[in-house]
Amino acid sequence: MIAIDPLLSMILATCLALVFAPAAWHKLRERDLFAAQVQAYAILPRRLRVLAHALGPLEAAAAIALLGGAPGAGAGLAAGLLLMYALAMALNLLRGRVLDCGCGGAPQPLSWGLVVRNLAMVLMALAAALPRDARELTLDDAWLFGLAVTAWLVLLAALNQMLRQGSSLRGAVHGSPGRARL
Repeated sequence: MIAIDPLLSMILATCLALVFAPAAWHKLRERDLFAAQVQAYAILPRRLRVLAHALGPLEAAAAIALLGGAPGAGAGLAAGLLLMYALAMALNLLRGRVLDCGCGGAPQPLSWGLVVRNLAMVLMALAAALPRDARELTLDDAWLFGLAVTAWLVLLAALNQMLRQGSSLRGAVHGSPGRARL
């Protein structure tokens, strides 16, 4: 059976929880806005759009499980949500639709970069769901954990900013309305 180093498992689970916790907060705090964003994806029949309200609690449950006593279950839930989001984004990109991703925070138009980002996080979640090796954690692991999580936060912020800037630049070059021109 494949087992993962416990430090790597904890790093992956924490990094994913740091994605899901603020996303859940956004969806729970801005329920109507998020429901409108889900509706704009035009995937669910109108009677099932109420399911959009379940995504915030599911994301919160994933974050809590990832950080709590059920990282495998949290990672499985996270992988399922991320895969669903990536597929919904890809479908709308293939349809030629430009929408806000609904990820939370500053508006961010759908892009293939977001699809790839989510698929990469699916792989992270699948790795985090693997059983943990029996190795005992050491004090050295603590600073490596802190360093890795900090690096993840910086990398994720930079990636999200690059994706936002890329969509702004594409709009400026192609003359999309509502975007600054170069």
